[in-house]
Amino acid sequence: MGMNPWDRFWSSRADAEEFYPQHERIERAVREEGEWRGARSLEVGCGAGGSAAFQLELDLRPVLLDFSLASLAKCRMRLRGETRAALVRGDAFRLPFKDGAFDLVFHQGLIEHFRGDGPDRIVRENLRVLRSGGAVVVDVPQSFHWESLFSRPFIWAGKWFAGWQTYYTPTALRRLAERTGLRHARFYGSWMSPSYFYRVLRFVLRSRLRLPLRPPQIPPLARLRACARQRLFHSPLALWTGASIGFLARKPKSP
Repeated sequence: MGMNPWDRFWSSRADAEEFYPQHERIERAVREEGEWRGARSLEVGCGAGGSAAFQLELDLRPVLLDFSLASLAKCRMRLRGETRAALVRGDAFRLPFKDGAFDLVFHQGLIEHFRGDGPDRIVRENLRVLRSGGAVVVDVPQSFHWESLFSRPFIWAGKWFAGWQTYYTPTALRRLAERTGLRHARFYGSWMSPSYFYRVLRFVLRSRLRLPLRPPQIPPLARLRACARQRLFHSPLALWTGASIGFLARKPKSP
């Protein structure tokens, strides 16, 4: 039996520290919800484990789950013996946990890789293992962004590194929340930092020139950009132009 695409992907990346962090927008959405000390959290599809640091900083009790053994190996390298975070191999459609086991469930880079009713089934499974009133964060790539224009021909031709990938409009993401029974979701949008074009340039030149993970910045401009990103995080502009969009919602409380 051949290696599955995600084992192949994670096995081909030697250093987890070389990945751009993908959890920062989720971290902000979670921090905005207030106190989390002692709460149990689950990341479904944990990748290289970059989210563990902020969860531990918030005194969460994190479980990092992935189906890929190579992904979990990257997590072990990053955590280097950290015992407060548990690593579990599991299927996003059949999470190996009892009902209501977690206070927070989140993921990014996950549901967009499944067609048909797959995304809805994953979110409903998130809600099964979430306690009444617990929080779920769903994060997806946004349709109207340069990356989607670049990647779509490769996806349609079956040549995209991640296999199938769906890009979501804010409207489609709202409908997903409604179909899965979530109400009063708080939506957000986020732009890439560094930009998509710098990332592409760094990738194209990788065999001839090793560019830094992030380009040099002019401090006043960097502060201005950071301020704009902060203020526009929940704005329609970020939702319709950002590279990634998502929402944090609460599981309806039992009557």
